[in-house]
Order: sequence, then structure tokens, then C-alpha cells
Amino acid sequence: PLCGPWEKPATEEQVDRLRCDLLYFRQYLCYLLNLQEDLSSSIERLQRDQKSLAEELVDLDALVGGRVSVPKEQVYPRFDSLARTYRAAWLEVRVLEARPSLHGVL
Repeated sequence: PLCGPWEKPATEEQVDRLRCDLLYFRQYLCYLLNLQEDLSSSIERLQRDQKSLAEELVDLDALVGGRVSVPKEQVYPRFDSLARTYRAAWLEVRVLEARPSLHGVL
């Protein structure tokens, strides 16, 4: 016996509503897939930045060590590189921290 919502064809209004719901869920799925891809890329960049920071710190420690003075031509480029890598990682973290508020809006 026939029972439930399929006894009669859906009305045009119901079809329109289901079409809108389907469109919404497709868009939401695309957003989530893009978010997943962005997060994976961010994680890779942060891991690379973390490795670079650790390497720069080891190099600086080896260069400076227990010395009283070190030529600035040797040290300044290292500090510049260290600062650039740190800033890149910091900006990446800020972008990641903004994600939850964007997701909350949707």
C-alpha cells in the first residue's frame, strides 16, 4: 500500500523549495571542500615555516655562539630571514583564526 509523502506528486512550491535547498547544500559543500583545501595548504605552509624558523635559529646559534661580537654582514641577513619567516607564519595563523567567524556567518 502507498503511504507517506510519495502518495501524490509534489506541488510546484515544494519542488521549488527542494531545488533551493539542493542549491544551498551544493554551495555549502563547495565551501567546505574549498575550506579543506585551504586548511591543508595552510598547514603545509606553517610546517614549512616552522622548519625554516628552527633552521635559522640553529644557524644563528652556531654563528653567534658564545662570541662577544659578530660582523653585522653575517648576522643581519639571518635576522632578516628569521623575521620574514616569522611574519609569514604569524599572518597565516591570523588567517586561520578568522576562519571560524566566517564559518559562523554561513
